Amino acid sequence: MNDFWNTAWLVLAGLLPFLGFLLVCFIVMRAIFNADRNERAAIARLEKAYGKDSNSDAGPGVNHPDEAPAQDQSDEAQPSAPSGPESV
Repeated sequence: MNDFWNTAWLVLAGLLPFLGFLLVCFIVMRAIFNADRNERAAIARLEKAYGKDSNSDAGPGVNHPDEAPAQDQSDEAQPSAPSGPESV
């Protein structure tokens, strides 16, 4: 019977650090997922309060179906350089 407790103690001593690390990882990941869920809910409430749809984060170059196409201002802002032999 003494051999059983010696072996059980060694197995338990080998598993406890792993189980403790697993518990810490579980708690950290649960906190991350809860924070993400709360942030998404807060953003949804904010967008609902301001009347924005959920597809408004598509980016500056993406046109939504109900919007007019964006005008490209880059050509008007920069004057074109003269080309040809007369510019030398």
